[in-house]
Amino acid sequence: MFSDRFEYLYVEPSTFCNLRCPRCPRTYDQEAYTVTNLDLESYANFLRSPSWKSIQTIEYGGNYGDPMLHPELDQLIQSARSIHPNVSQIIHTNGSQSQSRWERILLSMTAQDLVLFSVDGLKDTNHIYRVGSKWDLIQRAMKACVPRAVSYTHLTLPTKRIV
Repeated sequence: MFSDRFEYLYVEPSTFCNLRCPRCPRTYDQEAYTVTNLDLESYANFLRSPSWKSIQTIEYGGNYGDPMLHPELDQLIQSARSIHPNVSQIIHTNGSQSQSRWERILLSMTAQDLVLFSVDGLKDTNHIYRVGSKWDLIQRAMKACVPRAVSYTHLTLPTKRIV
């Protein structure tokens, strides 16, 4: 039976991405993508809907962009937490953002949250598929999660060299 109460929400907060992955449609069909960011007030109003009263998890995904590049991601996270205090929030990212951005975002997260890093190799190979990624920034971001007690993991695409 269909329930009018939802427990999981997948959100694409931004269509901006700082990488140029060769198999991504954003790379080979750039004209089809307009950079947009989810409006904070619209998001908060959406989360106040009675349909979301049982929400347990919100995932900020990156199919069309990287959530970390939303200029107000920390505020989106804080807004969700103020409306749903026990919600677990997941950020799915390539990890190639500045340390100051990471510090700001991690301050809005708690131990019940998770950062999922999309990496495709190590320092000597990740940049082959994740063109434009910066391994030092990714490592620094992973290490920054530790003192905040924010869980993190990585996802590696099991592929041969795709270039």
